[in-house]
Amino acid sequence: MTGPVAIIAAGELFGGAERHVLGLGAFLRGAGLDPRVILFHDRELAARCRDGGLPVDVLPATSALDPAGPRRLGALCADLGVRLVHVHGYKAAANAALAPGRFAMVSTLHGQGEPDWRRPREFLRDRLYRNLEVQACRRRRAAVCFVTEDLRRRHGRRYGALPLFTVPNGIAPLEPEDYPQRPPDLPPDRLHAVMVGRLTPVKGIDLALAALAAAPPEVPWHLDVIGDGKLRDALEAQARELGVGDRVTFHGFRRDVYAVLAHSDLLVMSSHHEGLPYTLLEAMSLGLPTLASDVGGLAEVLRHEETGLLVPVGDVAGLAAALARLGRDAELRRRLGRNAALRQRRDYTLQAMGEGYLAAYRASAGTLR
Repeated sequence: MTGPVAIIAAGELFGGAERHVLGLGAFLRGAGLDPRVILFHDRELAARCRDGGLPVDVLPATSALDPAGPRRLGALCADLGVRLVHVHGYKAAANAALAPGRFAMVSTLHGQGEPDWRRPREFLRDRLYRNLEVQACRRRRAAVCFVTEDLRRRHGRRYGALPLFTVPNGIAPLEPEDYPQRPPDLPPDRLHAVMVGRLTPVKGIDLALAALAAAPPEVPWHLDVIGDGKLRDALEAQARELGVGDRVTFHGFRRDVYAVLAHSDLLVMSSHHEGLPYTLLEAMSLGLPTLASDVGGLAEVLRHEETGLLVPVGDVAGLAAALARLGRDAELRRRLGRNAALRQRRDYTLQAMGEGYLAAYRASAGTLR
């Protein structure tokens, strides 16, 4: 591979895909390559790239699919001498597919859409964006990477004969002692269960609230919800209606998530579906047990009774029972957390992820010969 590798993402929000960009950029730089991050929004991801010394370019975009975007992207890639682009999301894929110039393309599918047929406009928009991403990959003969086998089984056939890879997310290990200062809004007189992510229906936060209300009141769980989104008002109202408003804190977006995880007692992921969440790997690395839905990447990564507890999707009674059990059994929490930290360091490392992408890069670059 010669020339810079352009990692392209929207950069509008900050979540797992954005943490992926930062980690991958750091790996590529350490491997002696020349990563360049190209974004369409100058927000949190752009700021963190600069903080971490990753070269970042922000292309102006007047809309979700600015007609001038591909031309600008092609000109920038030509100026930088880019021969391979790694795209994340439909917007990056569509712009790269239509950009002038000859370069190889790799695309990562981090998760599946969150369509809601009860909202026809959102449903059709989600389907449009998914189809755009698939057609973009076909146009550039991209190598397509899935972060879980579940996603590959669900969506791989849509890409036809393109080269497909499963490359699980990975991180550099996190050490609890690197976060000695307990956040002041995590009172030490109770057990803290934390949820991290966008406040959208797929995350199942309403299920966690119902489970908290159904759990025995003598188990002192406090639910800390980190993230923002369109459901925040409704979820806050639900917590009040269930009588657990004083046992739930909606923190909104915050930058000290690792400190919160390091000083919490449990990660809760009652999602309806997940790819391979970075929050899960980070919590595991910090020695935190997880209570999760038995679905998607959560089911692939977690081992029931060994690194966490899994319950069927939507099972409020099961979540409540698991909360009660974990609340009463500190040794169980410690054992699950220790095993989780070992599994992250063995199976979900930044090195393993990076090597997986290097293989995809080589496969994609071969299409240019």
